[in-house]
Amino acid sequence: MPVPIAGATRIRGYAVALGLALLLACGPAATQPEARPAPAQAQPAAGAAAAAPPARPAETQPATPAALHTVRIAVPGRGVAYLPLVVAEKHGILANYGLDADIRPLRQDAANAALAGGDVDYLTSTFGGVAGNSSGLAQIVVMVMTGRPQHAIMAREPLQSVQELRGKSLVADVRGGILDVMARLALQQADVSPDEVSFVYAGTPESRLGLLLANQVDAGTMDLVSTIKAREQGYHEVLDLGKVISLPLNGLVTTPERIKEHPDEIRALTRAILEGTTYLRAHRDTAVQDIVDWSDVDAALAGELYDLARDSFTLDGRISDAAMKTTIEAQVGYEPGTPIDLQRFVDWSLLPGS
Repeated sequence: MPVPIAGATRIRGYAVALGLALLLACGPAATQPEARPAPAQAQPAAGAAAAAPPARPAETQPATPAALHTVRIAVPGRGVAYLPLVVAEKHGILANYGLDADIRPLRQDAANAALAGGDVDYLTSTFGGVAGNSSGLAQIVVMVMTGRPQHAIMAREPLQSVQELRGKSLVADVRGGILDVMARLALQQADVSPDEVSFVYAGTPESRLGLLLANQVDAGTMDLVSTIKAREQGYHEVLDLGKVISLPLNGLVTTPERIKEHPDEIRALTRAILEGTTYLRAHRDTAVQDIVDWSDVDAALAGELYDLARDSFTLDGRISDAAMKTTIEAQVGYEPGTPIDLQRFVDWSLLPGS
């Protein structure tokens, strides 16, 4: 299934010019040319004031760097789904745009309340943002970071296709949750009705993995870490969901007021995050270490997480209208085909190229 490092690193350098005096050595006295008398200095006329000494040049003071503007961003956890933001913060990309990120891990319900109350400026769960919007909160998606799932369907038997899930049990998060939506979409794409599969729900990654490893379910929709752990225990990948599904799993969500009052901030923040994506794709070793620091995992696991997640991040911050509508239908409860006013949920106007 479809991550962070708090704190800004600021490096301020100041240049100091140093002058060197050159001393000329004199040769032997016998060979020195006859010294010329120094030119006479003009004497001030009687009664005239003595000339003022030449003014000393003013000392150049180093410029004071402009203070960074802090943006408060809520993330649901320390997964790699937010890696572009984490990389942009850690490697000074945000600072290049005059920004500093205060990244706060918060549960989704607490994050929605914090955004509504002005305690944070942005959410990163686009699913949560859409759900909050549908429940009456003014929340708009202004960017998508993760446009493909970082998830897989894992099974205890070596199933050869999604069709073989018919008649079997599958664990997901909650009815209408991200994992549930992805599993149902994958089944439908394989011409399998979700009603032909027995869904079981467990709220945390650990509990879902536990049910699978205890053989209490036949299969499960797993996040990156759970996918790797299940594979290590001899379980089998039925489907890499990122290869068949496009969904706006993570991004930036904010209020209409912030879009109106701080458009330049949003422009800078989205550009910095996209540069973070470009950076992490080009610097694997550095990004792996960032995952180690942010997610508190060992280097071997961080490397696997990087390889699985790398291509799930968007390069332009956008996702298709169809993928956005699928998310809204799942979160709001619309029937498929119901007319949806995307402008109520999405605003791409501050992204590069808009």
